[in-house]
Amino acid sequence: MISNLFAAPFVFCALILLYVSWKFDSDFAPWVVPPVIAAALVYIFSPQINWWWYSRRPPAMSQELQVLLNRFSAYYQQLDEADKKKFRDRLMLFVMGTDWMPLGWPDDEMPPDVKYVLALHAVMLTFNRPKFLFEKFEKVVVYPRPFLHPVLPMRMPPKLTWRMVA
Repeated sequence: MISNLFAAPFVFCALILLYVSWKFDSDFAPWVVPPVIAAALVYIFSPQINWWWYSRRPPAMSQELQVLLNRFSAYYQQLDEADKKKFRDRLMLFVMGTDWMPLGWPDDEMPPDVKYVLALHAVMLTFNRPKFLFEKFEKVVVYPRPFLHPVLPMRMPPKLTWRMVA
């Protein structure tokens, strides 16, 4: 992520100052503290820094996903070229800005196409709005089977009967 590039000079500077203070003169030791604090601040604010960067320069969508969009999304097909780029950018940002939690998937890995299909419908809902993320719904739990719910009938195991055999 881009925040790592912002933190790298501070970490490099701290390492050089630490080496100089260790090897040559210990008077340089207090100068290690400012770059370490700066690197820690970049680490703490890395989600905000990454979002700031990627909202201005969204990552490009792969060709395979663009082919899927062109083939299966009627909403995307009817957009003009400028709106298609805006839609692709928002789709990528929505997938990045949402915390996806797969439950019940093999190896706890959710296929990327499932993420993009779910994000596609969310971006379609908010396409003409300035805010396209759902701020109150940052975590999306994806479960491939129906949840247990009071409305759904619960399958009970068959009754076991015990007989005493003499």
